[in-house]
Amino acid sequence: MSRDTESTFSELVKETLSLLNTRFSSLLKVACWIAAPLLVLHLVLGAVFGLPFIQGQGTEQTWTQVFLNEQEGNAFSSVQTPFIGLDLLLLLSYPLLWGAGLYYLIWRENEPVSEKQALRHALASYFRMISSWIAYIFYMTIIGIGIVVAILLFSLSGILIIEIIGIAAAVILTLYISARICLFFGFSVIDGNFAGISRSWKFTRGFGWWITAYLVVFFVTMSLVDRTAAAVLQTTLGSSVLQMIIQYLVYVLTSLVALTAYAVLFKEMKRRNFSKLGVDL
Repeated sequence: MSRDTESTFSELVKETLSLLNTRFSSLLKVACWIAAPLLVLHLVLGAVFGLPFIQGQGTEQTWTQVFLNEQEGNAFSSVQTPFIGLDLLLLLSYPLLWGAGLYYLIWRENEPVSEKQALRHALASYFRMISSWIAYIFYMTIIGIGIVVAILLFSLSGILIIEIIGIAAAVILTLYISARICLFFGFSVIDGNFAGISRSWKFTRGFGWWITAYLVVFFVTMSLVDRTAAAVLQTTLGSSVLQMIIQYLVYVLTSLVALTAYAVLFKEMKRRNFSKLGVDL
């Protein structure tokens, strides 16, 4: 396809906002079918075992302190992770939410697809999706270990400016690699391919930094919104049922924004790689 048919960065942002405006209610319905049972299970188990968020314990920290503590992995230990099993269940539900939403957003343009059909398709493809998700996590974990080692080596210099440059380079490199392999999930959902990491690396060649900026705008921003909301809720509402419900709602909303942005990006990259893939969306 010619360069003239490619969308600009601003056009993709507008398309994302347009999709959110027209499809949000349907996406929210799909998300609620997945997230609502988890919330109910979380609350029921909390009531049975008397967890802090059911008892309504508060905190004297400011939301910035809670936010920073969360980054260190010390906060919300009793609120966010009452059971390892629930955390694992939430983690495993994420590909299901994204799979159903992605199928709905992309296939809806070619043929009518209901929310239930999208959810059924995601369930039928769940093993392939979770396999791809685990492969991605494993891949990024290995890269993360290498980056941590590199940061430690930079810190041994004892020179502040070198340490700052090393940390900045590590963060940028992580974002860049994530951008290059981010299409893996779309390939597993839409094209029926396991993992697809090497395929994503091939199809994003020449667009790495462009995609990195796109991910920062939507994914990093939504992650910060989610974490900031968690910290603010913890300080204003304490560990309560209302805090848990609102936190789940924020999680769903930020996930839907990131999901819609990803669907737009995936379609655009398939258009730009039409000759390689042979299928245009």
